[in-house]
Amino acid sequence: SVNEVIGRTTDFATLGAERSTLKAVVETVARERGMTVAPDPRPEQGSFYRSDHFPLARVGVPSLSLKQGRNFIGRSAEWGAGQFKIYNTEHYHQPSDEYQDSWDFSGMIQMAEIALAIGRSIGDLNEMPKFNPDDEFAKVKR
Repeated sequence: SVNEVIGRTTDFATLGAERSTLKAVVETVARERGMTVAPDPRPEQGSFYRSDHFPLARVGVPSLSLKQGRNFIGRSAEWGAGQFKIYNTEHYHQPSDEYQDSWDFSGMIQMAEIALAIGRSIGDLNEMPKFNPDDEFAKVKR
């Protein structure tokens, strides 16, 4: 996504964490960094069901995907959404969809640090993550 190369944010989203005990891990990691957990920015796309981690959910393994937020540090609330729209309409899968000298990789570093913190926190849990009892994947035997 273009978001990871246009700066750092004060928020991030996780698709799937809210379905399991992973939500508490994600919220702790966000709080430790002074960040907030944003909802799925495009729920109408059904990204959880189309993600690379979905096969894990289907066999009962709680999982998530991490998305950079839209609240870019030092920018207006609308700026990130506008940049995403410009990229998707004017550059995505077009000849101009290639490296730009203006890219700011600090957002990519931020997301890698968050992913590492979430992974380490999951590894330190005393028990395996579980789906919430009312989730559609909670009853899958693994």
